Amino acid sequence: MIIKETLESLANLYLDEDTMKNKNIYKIIKDDSDQLSVLNFSISCAKRALISCMKQLDMGVNDPEMYQSVALFQKEMRDTIKMAYDIQKKMKDFYKELKEELADINTGTEKVKDDDNDTFTVIGDPKLLNDLFDKYKDDPTLLTDMMNDEKKKD
Repeated sequence: MIIKETLESLANLYLDEDTMKNKNIYKIIKDDSDQLSVLNFSISCAKRALISCMKQLDMGVNDPEMYQSVALFQKEMRDTIKMAYDIQKKMKDFYKELKEELADINTGTEKVKDDDNDTFTVIGDPKLLNDLFDKYKDDPTLLTDMMNDEKKKD
């Protein structure tokens, strides 16, 4: 849970609250937090194994493999912690880039003219299209009114 809060805070540095609630971005944050949780679990397992080995050494076990195991667990912990840090840094960069790309990704609508000089509205945002259909169900003259308004502007 703490990891998810950390990632939400990290994403919140670059993304606004509404953007973070977007289904796709929320899923990215959730998946990233799940992956970091797995890494943290790996770190805690290595830590427990290291403590167990060190207790054995403290109790007088002088097996050379035990000393070798301690060194391996310490190396694994260092590597995993570095990996978790690198992943968090990459996630920060990802959210920063995502903020810059959001304007391109969620373009919403744009005006397109064809050869006959007719103006069409291309809807690139599925949520906006669903909202338009819902409004059209309530008011069938909506599209006619919108087309008339557009012709008045031209």
